[in-house]
Amino acid sequence: MSRASAHVVRIDERPAKRGESTGAGHRVILSRPGETLRIEQAAHHATRNTKTIRRWCFLYGIGRQAGPNAPLEIHRVALDMVLHGDFDALELLRQGRRDHEDVARYFDLAGLPI
Repeated sequence: MSRASAHVVRIDERPAKRGESTGAGHRVILSRPGETLRIEQAAHHATRNTKTIRRWCFLYGIGRQAGPNAPLEIHRVALDMVLHGDFDALELLRQGRRDHEDVARYFDLAGLPI
């Protein structure tokens, strides 16, 4: 009788499922087309290096990677919130409360529709 071999997948090796946390326990920030930046664009926008941007993606959950070889996409508005240290607004964005005045002002700053 043969036994099926078990495949162990580390939590950080598989994509997050709907409503599941990513990075350091953060929920996914839902984004629309045009709201994300590639790692190099985000570094230029923030005037930081790519290593810092990657660390912020993990610490604050502002980025996503669709698959193992997919590019890292950083949410532009969430990045601005981290740059300004506005973590209350970041949590509101994570909850999907784009129309809240504390979140809407960042969309306005980025020139993006709510």
